[in-house]
Amino acid sequence: MNNNDYFNIEIERGNYLEAARLAIGFGRGKGSRGGAWAWAEEAVKVARIGGVELDTGNLSWPDFDRMSAALDGLGNHMAKAA
Repeated sequence: MNNNDYFNIEIERGNYLEAARLAIGFGRGKGSRGGAWAWAEEAVKVARIGGVELDTGNLSWPDFDRMSAALDGLGNHMAKAA
């Protein structure tokens, strides 16, 4: 399997935020700006389906740290609420 397969499996399972996390990780690993932005855009799309808005920043490359922090903060908030 490849990254697209892992990403699509999480979407099929309804794990949209996990799919977003995967996309962020895959984007971080890309050597090209275009590849990084493609994964960043996928992360934004699936996170929105999961009810979370991600901000890619306004740099020439996506701000994956900011995106990850938003998802990590959500996880911490959800853990505290439980």
